[in-house]
Amino acid sequence: MAKAPIRISVADLKLTVVFVIFICAGTFLVSCSRARTANDPESKKPPVETAENAVDINSATAGELEKIPHIGRKLAERIIAHRETHGPFMRPEQLLLVQGISEKSFREIRHLIKTE
Repeated sequence: MAKAPIRISVADLKLTVVFVIFICAGTFLVSCSRARTANDPESKKPPVETAENAVDINSATAGELEKIPHIGRKLAERIIAHRETHGPFMRPEQLLLVQGISEKSFREIRHLIKTE
C-alpha cells in the first residue's frame, strides 16, 4: 500500500515561519537582557540592608503598615487590597505597583519592609 504524500498548505508554512521568527526574537531579547544586566552598574550595587524590625508586607495588618513612614491608613488599605487581589508580593519592589507609592518614598522605606 502506497502512502499518500504529505501536503503542506501555505497557511501551515506561514505559521511555521512566524513561529521560527518568534523563537529567534525571544532568544535575541534574552541574550540582550543578560548582556545588559552583566554590564549594568545598577546590578552591581550591594543589596539593601533590611532593618531588624522590618515589616512583612505580605502579612502585616493595616495598623502595622501605618507605622511605616509615608504610609497612612488609605495607602495601607490599598496595599492589603493589592495583595488580596494579586497575591503576595514576591519582592519588596512590587510595592511600587500600588497606587500612591512613589519611587522616592519607596527608596526611603525599602530597608523597613520585607517579603517572606
